[in-house]
Amino acid sequence: MAPIGFPGRGAGEARLNQGGMMLDNKIVFVFYAAAVVCFVLAAVQSSGRGGGRGAMASVNLVPVGLALFVFPFMWNAGAAGF
Repeated sequence: MAPIGFPGRGAGEARLNQGGMMLDNKIVFVFYAAAVVCFVLAAVQSSGRGGGRGAMASVNLVPVGLALFVFPFMWNAGAAGF
């Protein structure tokens, strides 16, 4: 499985990262899909009737979705930097 490449980098640098711990594209897709599910659930719950509890649950899902979206960027930056 090939690691995520960075645009504009040479083949030599890409070879250095092949043995590294960068996330695979399939894993990144799973993180993005989970983030979209969190965002959709938060939007559906906040548009529902009544419920202070539903509104609170949707507010709690937004940071989870953001964390799932940012994690692959953070992981790959750490793998490339160290």
